[in-house]
Amino acid sequence: METLIVRHSRKKLAVLLAADVFVLAVCFCVLYVSRNVWEAFFAWAGLLFFGLSFLYLVYKLLFPKEILFISEKGIEDRSSLTALGFIPWEEVDDVFLSPVGMHRFIEIRLKDGKKIIQKLPFVRRILLRTNTLLGFPVVMLSMREGDKSSSEVLEFIKNIRDHHKNL
Repeated sequence: METLIVRHSRKKLAVLLAADVFVLAVCFCVLYVSRNVWEAFFAWAGLLFFGLSFLYLVYKLLFPKEILFISEKGIEDRSSLTALGFIPWEEVDDVFLSPVGMHRFIEIRLKDGKKIIQKLPFVRRILLRTNTLLGFPVVMLSMREGDKSSSEVLEFIKNIRDHHKNL
């Protein structure tokens, strides 16, 4: 059975970077015309947040990486700060597309998510627990920055998982 590797898409990252630059420009304009402390505060907060985001996106553009590996053994998620790392097929209960706003995520339901979370570093455990308290599942894969579509990755995951179940 083959392995699917999802990498950062430079095209998608460039679009996100352009949107980031636009928001930075808006923050500069708001700061320039601000008439009270609150407007200036939010403009500075936006500059800080989107300035850091700009640097991070530039880094990703210069050094794209592989963010998802799907093989006979399981799924290795490296897509975000809350990525679980390796998830063996024995731990996967169900996989489907889940819409959140205008974006579609690949949601992976685990048989025992707590067991996998226990193995993670402290900061990741806190972030994942925060996600679950907000009503999100433990594993939600975003293909927003990937070179493959959500439906393409989901189809591959279902095929390889079904193949694994039949062994």
